[in-house]
Amino acid sequence: MKNNRAMTARSGFSKGFTMLELLIVMGIMATLIGIAIPSYIDWRRDIVYRKTSRDIVYMLREAKSRSIATNRQHRVQFDPTNRMYRLDMGNQAMNSANWTTVLAYVRLSDDVTMLPSTPTIDFSPNGTANLLVPATVRIQTRTGALRFTIQVENTGRIFVQ
Repeated sequence: MKNNRAMTARSGFSKGFTMLELLIVMGIMATLIGIAIPSYIDWRRDIVYRKTSRDIVYMLREAKSRSIATNRQHRVQFDPTNRMYRLDMGNQAMNSANWTTVLAYVRLSDDVTMLPSTPTIDFSPNGTANLLVPATVRIQTRTGALRFTIQVENTGRIFVQ
């Protein structure tokens, strides 16, 4: 029997892997993981900024839609110091003097800051934004690096750059 086992090992019919083969595979896997981890971390961070920009765009579009549906002004009010924003409804179709909160303040994630070009973006019942110039909301990292820019045009068009 011993002879039979020795012949099997020499002729290439042995079962299992050698230590060298296992080390080579582990080295390849470690290299691939080392390459993939930085990309994965950046991808995870990017998700937070994308979600924030989508949430703000949603709130702006909701203000526009509600203005059209209710025939009253709606606005999104930004509080960049406290990193929050909310949706308010005016008491008239134009030149509202009293505003009531429709959707309460939404707080941004700890990693995200916003820099709006104006403290409020108002929408009229015809769907346009009451702006002299297009408004922007910059979504940034805590260090100030720009991730996304949300732009609202006078026509009411809302998009992300």
